[in-house]
Amino acid sequence: MDPQKRRFNDRIAFSPKGNILAVNKGTHVELWTVLQRGTDILSPAHNQIGELLDVFLLPSGDIYGSGQLSFSSDGNKIAATNGGNVVIWDISQSRELRRLSSPKMNNIDDAVFFTDVAFSFESDYLAVAAETGVYLCSVQSLND
Repeated sequence: MDPQKRRFNDRIAFSPKGNILAVNKGTHVELWTVLQRGTDILSPAHNQIGELLDVFLLPSGDIYGSGQLSFSSDGNKIAATNGGNVVIWDISQSRELRRLSSPKMNNIDDAVFFTDVAFSFESDYLAVAAETGVYLCSVQSLND
């Protein structure tokens, strides 16, 4: 398939407390408050999520696959991927902690794509899955 014709599929994830909904659009991630009313979210008349809290950009360039999201267990950090990049965002401070870029993105045939991200239960580690394997980094090192 021609890389220019690939479509990015939005991904969503709730924070651990369920009060924030993250929407990965491929080029950016939107963080929304969740309305506390008993509406049917599948009804077109009730399509508002809540208030937009924050938006952070994912690196531009080619976007592949389905962007994944993972909240830390305390809900203060989120990791997002758009295939070629991973961004770790500090929600409480509204700032980027770290950005990881896939090697060889300039040659699409040799590029390595990130396929998933996940914080450990205690949020000590962030695992990043790629076509070449799984990489593990200490969350403490993200703050350094």
